[in-house]
Amino acid sequence: MAGDVLVTGQSIGSPIELRDPATGLVTATLTGATSSTVTALAARGWLLLSGERDGTVRLWDLFERRELAGS
Repeated sequence: MAGDVLVTGQSIGSPIELRDPATGLVTATLTGATSSTVTALAARGWLLLSGERDGTVRLWDLFERRELAGS
């Protein structure tokens, strides 16, 4: 994956999606953030932090497309 990434979600219980901002096509999904509604997202470089309504916080590596840590 190179360049910019658009991070989206569709509905409660759906995974976080990574999209190509030029085409809008889904390039990857981040599964695991489906226990409740994702209420916050923050990104820096290739790291994404997601916060869920139940208090779960997850750190994602957007380059590797995987969860690094969660609590």
